[in-house]
Amino acid sequence: MRKYIVSLIVFICVFSALSVSVWASPGDMGFFGGITEGVPLPKAIEEILAGNAAASATAPISSSYSEIIFIGGRPAEFTGQISIRKGGAVNDADSGQYRVTYDIFPGNATDANAILDRNIVFDVQWYRIRELEQVIKSFSVAGWSEVIVVDGQTFVLDPALSFFDVSVLEDHTAGVMYYKGNTSYRAVYFSGGLSTTIEGNSQFWGYKTAWSHAETHRISEQVLNDEWQMAYEVRPSVSAFKTLQYSRNEPQLISFPGNYQEVLTTESGLAYNIYHLPNQFYGTPLYGTANLDSINVFDNLPYVDTSMYAADWAHQDIARLYALSVLDQPVPMFVPSSLITRSQFVTMLVKALKIPIEPPQPSSNRRRDSERIVFPDITRERPDYAYIMAAWDSGLVVGKGGGQFCPDDYVTIEEAVHMVVTALGLLRLGIEPTNMTPFSDDADISPWAKQALYAGRRIGLITPQLDGTINPGLEMTKAAGAAIINRLIDYMRTELLIDYTEHIVHFAW
Repeated sequence: MRKYIVSLIVFICVFSALSVSVWASPGDMGFFGGITEGVPLPKAIEEILAGNAAASATAPISSSYSEIIFIGGRPAEFTGQISIRKGGAVNDADSGQYRVTYDIFPGNATDANAILDRNIVFDVQWYRIRELEQVIKSFSVAGWSEVIVVDGQTFVLDPALSFFDVSVLEDHTAGVMYYKGNTSYRAVYFSGGLSTTIEGNSQFWGYKTAWSHAETHRISEQVLNDEWQMAYEVRPSVSAFKTLQYSRNEPQLISFPGNYQEVLTTESGLAYNIYHLPNQFYGTPLYGTANLDSINVFDNLPYVDTSMYAADWAHQDIARLYALSVLDQPVPMFVPSSLITRSQFVTMLVKALKIPIEPPQPSSNRRRDSERIVFPDITRERPDYAYIMAAWDSGLVVGKGGGQFCPDDYVTIEEAVHMVVTALGLLRLGIEPTNMTPFSDDADISPWAKQALYAGRRIGLITPQLDGTINPGLEMTKAAGAAIINRLIDYMRTELLIDYTEHIVHFAW
């Protein structure tokens, strides 16, 4: 069951669950205030050949790892290795459980003055709320051992006196999976007969799209020693994203002038602030940062000659979408000034979001196919059938009056914006706190589309004309359709990333 927004409207979009084709998941940097190298986004060829979304759900992670250790009273940076092994994942059932194991241990780069050896096993229980397209996860400790060495002093965890709890809420929209989590823990260590306790809690936030993903924690901790106390905050963040750049060829005697490349980047860093420092440690810097180096990976994309539209205002958008295979029809047939139909726009949107589509069914399953006819005017013989059904399954479209999809009707600006904002799951940002609106022709906006257009304006996906109009009922050209789809991809590449990293960490790498 999908989340429905019930209204007598011409065109409506709803939220739905989606398995986005990325490899990261909540907790892939751990919950302990450290950072990993990050889980990279897949190359285009990996997406095409490997079907990685399902296969990678339980893939082990091995990475360099860095964590600031405060148990000795002064911050000490540990750099070693982390291994994460998953014994399962969330599937299509209503509930389930699996086990995940975190091993953090010294590596070749470990400083002898800061050594960490941690093994912690969580049992993860989860359940799905289908009508909300949300998943709740609860992590409880099944086993925990840990030894810390700082400046020659050894601290050994007492698991009987320690606990660690994690709770996560995932919200699945058509194009983005958002999540929020909380941790609460107490770790009791003994050293030479004396005890030291670290108590902490945190909130963390993350998201996953086909173009970027990020996770950032805000952790408040205190060290309670038999002789002193200290308090501090740690903000670790790990992200991965794809940027698009055009690379011109240097040789003249080559069949194509250049092509677009995607640059696959991972970034990881943390910042900390000490709020209460014991007297004996005065002089210790109260602020610090750490990061792990990463290497960019280049992914060459196919060259498609779109020079016949070089004078068009949306030429760069068109060229990029052809390079990304969001557009794949013969270039002369595109005609930027022509109007774009509902089915054409939906197909572009499904490809841009990388929503999985069902392969064609064999003839033996024709009866099963007939049960998948949701709209009377969308039959399996149509070349866009799989894309429209993927949009239906993901909650992007419901259709028009009379239960028809009307694939050959031209899409209007307000319909297109509604789909794009709903794909991001950000309709809630369109609630206006006052009677003022950003559009001079607000009265022309259909009631069901107002929230989407307000949100689109707020997050920068659309801008009014100089006279303040948005022309909501205007039928959209293919050039305008390409522009808003490209803007959507850029939004998922950059704006989401900034909000989940720099805005929380306040630290640029």
